[in-house]
Amino acid sequence: MMRFFVRFLLAMVVATAAFSAPASAQYYQPGLPNPYQPGYVGPGGLYGNTGGSLMGSAAMANAFGNVITSQEEARVLREKANQAKIDTKRKAFDEMNYEKANTPTWTEQQSKIKTNTASRLMLQAQEHEVVSGFAMNYVLPTLQHMVLSGVSGPSLPLDPAQLARINVTVGENGNSVGMFKTGQPLDWPYALLGPTQKKLDQKLVKVVYNARQGVNDPKLQREVRVLNEQMLAELKKKLHIEEIDGAEYLEGKRFQERLTDSISGLAKANASQLLDGSYRVEGKSVPEVVMHMTQKGLRFAPATPGAEPAYFGLHNAMAVYYVYYQQAHAGNTASMFPR
Repeated sequence: MMRFFVRFLLAMVVATAAFSAPASAQYYQPGLPNPYQPGYVGPGGLYGNTGGSLMGSAAMANAFGNVITSQEEARVLREKANQAKIDTKRKAFDEMNYEKANTPTWTEQQSKIKTNTASRLMLQAQEHEVVSGFAMNYVLPTLQHMVLSGVSGPSLPLDPAQLARINVTVGENGNSVGMFKTGQPLDWPYALLGPTQKKLDQKLVKVVYNARQGVNDPKLQREVRVLNEQMLAELKKKLHIEEIDGAEYLEGKRFQERLTDSISGLAKANASQLLDGSYRVEGKSVPEVVMHMTQKGLRFAPATPGAEPAYFGLHNAMAVYYVYYQQAHAGNTASMFPR
């Protein structure tokens, strides 16, 4: 394109010279004003015919030069813009890597949350979290990790009689039969006493006996479930008509919830092992209890009424062992919960 303009410009200069002066382009008659000087006014107006043609050619050449200069300046600016884009991408890439290197991963965040939760459940657990078995179940993997790390912990012997009162289930979503494992008659709370309770109590004796023998009677179990639901409806009605107060209602409600779980456990295939003690909490110390529960696939089940002290005792022993591990591994708490 530049060659085209140069050729065009030369052609214009040659044509202008041909029209304006047959002789040399720089010749002018002596004694007359120089047509190439500013201020010359000839017959054709300002600058005259010859001066005007030359000035037009000069202006065209100057304009073409400005175009070429502008194009080159635009190319320089475009190149600077491209370099700025590359520099911006590099800085964005460096920033992304910096954020990745300093941002905890999802696994690390979950590990920290679990560690903090386990610490709270060991050191500041609520009463219901202990007697329901939730606190001890949640921290069980952490304690197992500690045991496998070779930490023996302080010597805290556990009372076998207390451990025998702690209920267990098989698997994470299993049911307990803790209400019936002692073989003793149920100690019914006052709020549940009545004709429905008596019918249910009689049928429960048969269901428990069948479960100990490994016999499954679906019809009898269905009758028990219906009576249990009817007894709960009567409990709510007693509260509404103010036959019992709020405290008595809550006592009966908690008893009925534990009873419901145990009734469901009687229908399981492993009910006989839970009733005869084949599945139970065993161990002379916290590490032994933890490994026994893990190896057998057992979980802590909610406490039956009256067994709460046994749960608090075991929970306290676990908390002491947990704190001992923290002190032995101070500054490395991130590894306390296995990923």
